[in-house]
Amino acid sequence: MNLKYFIALFLANIIIISNVPAEQLFTSIEGDLASYDEEGNDGLEDDNILFSGTGGSLDVAEDSVVASGTSSDNISWTLDNAGTLTISGSGEIGDYTSEYYTAYYISTAPWGTLSRKTKKIQIDNGITRIGNYAFAWFDQVTSIELPSSIESIGDYAFRMCNSLEVMTVPTGVKSLGKYSFYYCQRLKRIMLPEGLLNIEASAFSDCINLVNCSLPSTLTSIGNCAFGGCSSLTSITIPSSISCIEASTFVNCSGLTNITISMGVTAIEKYAFSGCSGFANIDIPYSVRRIEDGAFQACSSLTSIEIPSNVTSIKPYTFSHCSNLSSISFSPYITSIGYFAFSECASLTSVTLPFSLSSMEGYSFSNCINLHQIKFEGDAPFLSDGVFYGISATVYYPENNYTWNKAVHKNYDGTEIIWIPYSSVEPDVGEINLIGPYHDGKANI
Repeated sequence: MNLKYFIALFLANIIIISNVPAEQLFTSIEGDLASYDEEGNDGLEDDNILFSGTGGSLDVAEDSVVASGTSSDNISWTLDNAGTLTISGSGEIGDYTSEYYTAYYISTAPWGTLSRKTKKIQIDNGITRIGNYAFAWFDQVTSIELPSSIESIGDYAFRMCNSLEVMTVPTGVKSLGKYSFYYCQRLKRIMLPEGLLNIEASAFSDCINLVNCSLPSTLTSIGNCAFGGCSSLTSITIPSSISCIEASTFVNCSGLTNITISMGVTAIEKYAFSGCSGFANIDIPYSVRRIEDGAFQACSSLTSIEIPSNVTSIKPYTFSHCSNLSSISFSPYITSIGYFAFSECASLTSVTLPFSLSSMEGYSFSNCINLHQIKFEGDAPFLSDGVFYGISATVYYPENNYTWNKAVHKNYDGTEIIWIPYSSVEPDVGEINLIGPYHDGKANI
């Protein structure tokens, strides 16, 4: 301990045990303190101690530096006693990684051990990039200020900044790295600038309180699981600048009630909206050509869906476990329906399958327990075992079509399947001119 510390401690005790006025005590040693500083020894301000001339109180200096340093890439940093970590310099903040420190993880950045003492991160103008893991696990930070000079934010840069509630990404940023704001659990709102081009994989995944995020019109890609698990997100608009909604982009966003997919999107990848149990309807634009496996799996509030005309295949699990789905309008160009594509759709009561259909894979309508009417408009498709597993239904097929021979009239693991030909070309289910029913492949005339 240095001399000034003992002086401060001595004064505090004297004030307590004596009747000597505090002002008199401070006045009597003022010259000594002044001469002590003048002799070149450690100054009082260096240890953040200021003496008040009234009442004899000891105060910590505002905005005084308690830690500082320079990184290997010539980036300077200071932490003041208010908890503000200031980064200054020019160019990029380098890439770091993580390490286990006592009882928790920290960034290996030179300021990483200060994560529990930092309340605010302020990056000065001149910094162009925030490196990987630069501020990961700064879980006491409530405010982050970034300059307009920033062009990109690296992977895991602000991972698990759990006290951050609002974030503004400045104009100039073109890319947000993988997991850049992953698991920022209190983050409610993030403002993304026009000019942003890329949001990488899992950038905002598991930000469970994120309610508001508007995607800029300049965005060209959103990575896998970018918003996965953002269960409080209520509305999202995919801009026309996006051509592909990547795998699991919005998986388990259970609070989404409004989804807008703009014209220009051509593909919806695997599990993109799986587990989004909040929305009842979604319009898929005709620009979409591919809807991949499980894209809308377990969207349990979805009541109706229209497959756009450019889509030719329903992939496995695409609409499985959509328990409230009651209406399906197929593209007239659908050629195949994958396994488990509509399994467990308990509200589905009837379905009409288009002329173009050529194959149905196993269990595609399995356990649709209320599906009682199925109509085929065209030739008999290839039907895999288990396609009607667990259902009791009447299946209607065109009369005088040789492809619908008795070999096709099987149960396909259904509870009870009755086959009935109809005479009109495009009858409505329920208004069919019956020719003669077949039950499990046997004529019943």
